[in-house]
Amino acid sequence: MSENLGENHFYAMRVIDAAEVHISEAVSGRGYTCLGCGRDMQAVKHKTHVTDFFRHDAKYVKQNNKCTFSDHQYRKHIAIDSLVLEKRIKVPAIYKFNPNNFDDPPMTLKSSDFVYATTVKRNLLFFEDASGLVAIGSELLLDNCIMLFQPDVVLFQDQQPILLVQIVKKFSISEADKANLRRLRINTLQITLPEDSREAIFQSLFQSGRSKWVYTNEQQFTNYLRPSGGNSGRSEPIDEFEKRLHTESVTCRRNQIANLIRSINKCYQSEQYREIESRVTSRLRDERRTVETYRKQRIDLEAAIREDVERHSKDELERIAISQLELDEKRNGFSEDKTDLETRYRDKVAELENDVRTLTEQREEFTRLEHAANNATKETQFAIEREERAISEHVRDTELEFSERLIELSGLTDRIAESIGRAIAGTSGIQRRKDDLPKEFEQLEIDSRQQSDGEIERICREEENLPEWARLEEIELAREFEQLRRRFDNTFTSRDRSDNTRISTTLNTLLNRRTKLADLEYVRRLIESIEKEAYKNWVR
Repeated sequence: MSENLGENHFYAMRVIDAAEVHISEAVSGRGYTCLGCGRDMQAVKHKTHVTDFFRHDAKYVKQNNKCTFSDHQYRKHIAIDSLVLEKRIKVPAIYKFNPNNFDDPPMTLKSSDFVYATTVKRNLLFFEDASGLVAIGSELLLDNCIMLFQPDVVLFQDQQPILLVQIVKKFSISEADKANLRRLRINTLQITLPEDSREAIFQSLFQSGRSKWVYTNEQQFTNYLRPSGGNSGRSEPIDEFEKRLHTESVTCRRNQIANLIRSINKCYQSEQYREIESRVTSRLRDERRTVETYRKQRIDLEAAIREDVERHSKDELERIAISQLELDEKRNGFSEDKTDLETRYRDKVAELENDVRTLTEQREEFTRLEHAANNATKETQFAIEREERAISEHVRDTELEFSERLIELSGLTDRIAESIGRAIAGTSGIQRRKDDLPKEFEQLEIDSRQQSDGEIERICREEENLPEWARLEEIELAREFEQLRRRFDNTFTSRDRSDNTRISTTLNTLLNRRTKLADLEYVRRLIESIEKEAYKNWVR
């Protein structure tokens, strides 16, 4: 019966003391009036768990005027008055969710805390003025202003808005409001109020359980990082409202782009922009006229200065012109000399390069010849050494053979002496050997001469077979031989054979050979005596 008079209420005025009471503080029955229309109301209290409420009295059923009182607006006024009076509110913690996966643990940006304000105002509008700037006021200034957001309460600190508060029945926000809040960049909070007494409403403002953030700068400008250990400190899961709130939809992005385009267009169409453009255009036009004036003055001044200089410096200019002609002639002569010098320089460089190449070739040829001469000298030295070794071996062999022959002659001498002894001992034997000795000595002489002639011929043949290059070294060997001869003479004169030098050794050898030659000479005279039969006179 009471629907025609308005909805059921939870608040009424008690008649006996004119106090505002909640249904939980009322007694069932009459004695209450409506806070909106002032009509009588009844408190309906149930013994079961059905919700209690106030309703208008049935006597007003036939009246057509509807009661406009609203419990929500009443609770909102209570909350706004409390905020204006207290200048503080407790806000929930701020979390950053992973926009790609809401199952990930949220990132805690700021814990729950009180926000304090220096000033709290109600019923303010945030709008965009004709110039595209954000303005705050109790009403729109012009018809072409764009409404952005209308909070129930605005908390200021040092004349700067720090928090916008909306009191709602249910948490919700449109895509347009999300885009506008991102433009305003002011933290915004939505709260719900309990359907309870004034004291309970007042206490709910200082508890964060009935409030949610719809925009914070911390969430907007912080990138998500997964908490270490996976523990963020939030126990309740994310609900659908928070998912929609933290998900940027196409509509929200479209609204942001539309706001940006509208702001740019307003900036171009604003009176301030037109004034600035006109002022800059006028200034540029004046500057162009000034520059043109200065340019003409500069041209006239240059012409006047040129005429004055030509008038006062005519003789000097003529002298400069003559000097210029002389300078040109000298420059031409210098160019010719330079060309000639360059040609001579290039020719000389080419000649020097040819000389360098020739010297290089000669140096290479000399190096090659020097290398070949060194090789030939080494080969000649090796050949001389080989010949010296061959001659030494030949002399050693000759000395050995001569020693052997000397021994043979010594043996022959001994035999002859023995024969002479036997001849002296027995005259009979001498007479018998008389006939045989000439033949025997003749045969021995023949054999000795044949052996000597053969040896001489062999030595001559070896001398003839010596290489021609050995003869060419005769002069050098003669000089060395002369030096050796002097040393030999000194040694031979002093007959010093005590040292172990080659000369001493050679001297000993020669003296030994001299002794042997004396023996040979004795044998030769003996042979000659035998040939002359001088031995016949030895016995007599």
